[in-house]
Order: sequence, then structure tokens, then C-alpha cells
Amino acid sequence: SPAPTNPVPPLLAQLAPPARFSELAAEINAAGERIRGSLVVIPLKADDGVKPRAAVQIGAGVAAAVASLASEASLALTAQSLATDRPSGLMLVATDAPEISRPRPAALRSEAMSLYVIAAAPTPHGQIDVRPVYVSLYPGAVAPAWRSPAWDLSADAEITPGTFLFTSAAELIGVTVRTGERLAVVPAPAFYAAADALTGVTDVSGTGWMGIEAISLSPRLAAATG
Repeated sequence: SPAPTNPVPPLLAQLAPPARFSELAAEINAAGERIRGSLVVIPLKADDGVKPRAAVQIGAGVAAAVASLASEASLALTAQSLATDRPSGLMLVATDAPEISRPRPAALRSEAMSLYVIAAAPTPHGQIDVRPVYVSLYPGAVAPAWRSPAWDLSADAEITPGTFLFTSAAELIGVTVRTGERLAVVPAPAFYAAADALTGVTDVSGTGWMGIEAISLSPRLAAATG
């Protein structure tokens, strides 16, 4: 007579969730295409030398990057540099890209959280690398150079300053910075406000000091910003 069937394997098969690695990869790839479309990679000089830096397009022909500018030598403008802000490390650069919509700022809760983000950083060959990273974010103190509260980033995140963090919907969470001994994330609204103030695009009167000194626009910057 035939052996009795074992009902356990079919039951376990029904309870086991389907594999979602392919779905996750597809979601990251889709977001990655949108993220890469809003970023450029430009060699810029900072404290660690001239290296490819990721920069977010903030307007027609203008993008913004962040790097350490503690050294006086790091403030020397390169061919594509338009303006720099030493306290924050914010740099504006000229690009050939047409005007595009800047990434939408992500709306995050105000309490501590752990979540997957998409980290976007340059490769040595001038490409944008996007990868999922599981991080913990903690409400932190005000970052003095940005005049904004910044998220403290978990120390084991393996994310370098200047890396842009996005949601899976390609919304910009912020940019990672070194502020004192902290590795932090400056929220997208503060990053955009500082970049707009440096270009002179927005009227920032009455909004407080952003760590930025007013300077005359160079002819190139004036032409790029209108």
C-alpha cells in the first residue's frame, strides 16, 4: 500500500513567505535611476585632496556638494567651482545639466528610528553608486554651521561624509556631515536652504544666520542663477 502523505511540508510551504530579494532589487534599481538623474559627479578640492564628489542639482547649471573645508588651501576654486562656505563645507559647482526638479525632501518622524536608506556616493571612476544601508537615526543637537538640528547617525553605518541619503521613493533624507566628533545627517530642508542662500536664489532675511557670509556673485554664478 502507498505510504501515507506527510501534511507537514505542504503546511510549512503555505506559511513560508515568498522570496522578495528580486522585488527589493527592482525597487532599488528603480529608485537608483531617479537618484542618479538628480546627481552629478565632479572632481572638487577639499581637505582630502581633489576627488570625485557627488552633488545634487539645485537649479539649471548649478549643483551643491559637501566636503570638509577646514584648510585654507581647500578654499581654492577649481574650474567648476562657483562658491564655497567654509563652516559647513557646502560647495556650489557649475554643471551642463538643464534645469530639473530637485529631489523632494523626505518627511521623517521626529523620534529615533531605524530604517533602510539608499546611500548615493561617487565611485573613483566618476559614477554614482547607490546601495541600500540599514541605519539608525537619533534626534541630535543643532549643527552650528547649518543652524539646524541634525540626525545623529549610527557609528556602524559605514557611510562617509558627503554621502546623500534617500528613501526608496528617491526622496532626499539629507547629506552626511562631520560636525565635531559626530557623524550626522543634515536634513534636506536645511541643506536646500543653505544652498539657496549661497546662490542668492531665496530671500533669507529674518531666517537667522546660516554660517554663511554674504559675498558678491561672480559673473559665472550670476549667469547660472539668473
